[in-house]
Amino acid sequence: MRVIGINISHDTSVAEVENGELKYCHDEARFRRHKFWDPDKLDEQHDKGLQCIEQTNIEEPDHLIFATYDRRNIIWSARRSLIEDRMLAEKFAADMRKEQLSSSRIDVIQQEYNQHLDIDFLDSADDNGDFYFADMINSYHWDKEAYHLEPEHHFYHAECGYYLSPYLKNDEDAICIVWDGGGAMRLFEEYPGYQEIESIYRCSPNKEPVLQWQTLTNHRALTDLSWSFPNQKLDTFHCFEDKEFTGEDGVDYVMTSRPSSGMNFSQMSVALGADEIGTGAGKVMGMASYCSSISATGVFNNFSTAQELEERTFAESVKVIQDAIDRNPDCKNIVLSGGYSLNCTNNYRYLDAFPEHQFFVDPIPHDGGTAAGAALWFERLLTQKENNNDKD
Repeated sequence: MRVIGINISHDTSVAEVENGELKYCHDEARFRRHKFWDPDKLDEQHDKGLQCIEQTNIEEPDHLIFATYDRRNIIWSARRSLIEDRMLAEKFAADMRKEQLSSSRIDVIQQEYNQHLDIDFLDSADDNGDFYFADMINSYHWDKEAYHLEPEHHFYHAECGYYLSPYLKNDEDAICIVWDGGGAMRLFEEYPGYQEIESIYRCSPNKEPVLQWQTLTNHRALTDLSWSFPNQKLDTFHCFEDKEFTGEDGVDYVMTSRPSSGMNFSQMSVALGADEIGTGAGKVMGMASYCSSISATGVFNNFSTAQELEERTFAESVKVIQDAIDRNPDCKNIVLSGGYSLNCTNNYRYLDAFPEHQFFVDPIPHDGGTAAGAALWFERLLTQKENNNDKD
């Protein structure tokens, strides 16, 4: 059985799994010689497909699955009557940051400010949504009657990282920590606009990763709204009092408006002039090596600012790792995946912080690895179903 996984977020990639074995994972940017290329650049008239599929002559698979960072979202649009009325704008900001914005809270706000506010919900069927790009790529290359796509992202990171680790090969369990700049909106119906940013999974041989804990944030959606208000602070709508609860699935959730460490590095890459759109997070991590932190020296420059961020994110990351260990005291194996795992300087420091544990960093921790994770998960699911049918 051949299963093709295609990641249609940034770091676009194509992976193939056959009989439980990962055959390859192609990075589309390598074939196009276009760094940070993503499907948003595709169009129905001139460029509908992927070069890595064409140049390597990938044949039609038995099954096709797409991975994505989840393009669903909530769009807040404030009218001039709200933006220009300072007193009303401040009242609106206070109502927004009073508590985390569940669907019921959004309904209340929408009713109270209905003359001054438009709220739109984007789903995966909209133009430039996930199904738009999946349909385009599928119809151009193979035109399969059906494919699989669902709002998962960190889950596929965990699948890929654990598969490539030595722990699976040694028939051992592992804790998988996934962290990046943003992922799927798994609780979209109840908390629209909240992206997963940190997750803890328990991985075991021949089983899918089990989610234990996850933090989701609506930082990006609220920041986009803030830019509409020139007389308000950029974080004026953000609620910094987190909401914690255990879901019906038994997972412990944290809803927040704070940015992830990965988001902070992306935003800092713009602030420090590393790039213009936030893709230079790795450059900021590199800059951190050339100076001590601001808190240590009192010196403000590009390098000390980068080092300050490096130190603060390391402290936050240690807390997540410790939480993962506390939840799994019997397991000494830790897998790191997600784009933030490309922070190699902090990765090395975890060895000193947790000397009794061993760490493995996913070789493709960026979003390109989700193509492999999706294909690995789907192939195992289909195989299990076939085996169950044979038994029946």
